[in-house]
Amino acid sequence: MVPVEFDEPNIVEIIAELDAQPELVKQIQTNNVVNSLLKHDLVYRWEQILTELGMPSTPAMEARKARLKAMADSLLNSSESPLAEITTGGNTNNSSSESSQVTVEAVTD
Repeated sequence: MVPVEFDEPNIVEIIAELDAQPELVKQIQTNNVVNSLLKHDLVYRWEQILTELGMPSTPAMEARKARLKAMADSLLNSSESPLAEITTGGNTNNSSSESSQVTVEAVTD
């Protein structure tokens, strides 16, 4: 997360500083993907619903969670982040250039 004010007057400079730090941007990207895999997949929502209803998770749900965890572990343990493999579904033979995206969260205090 890169904290910035909602009406940050120096947003261009902040983004330029991030662009000048590709390793930091890569780490931010990896963290975003890992958190998405471990927290924001629909399997976790379904698990909460089933828990509230007093029902157990299904074997398919447990298998999906294991696959998501394996992908997250692969990202965390890799010296070269396999983000392209995950974000393109394994198709790394595309001709588009690699883009750096940074998630910037507004601070509303």
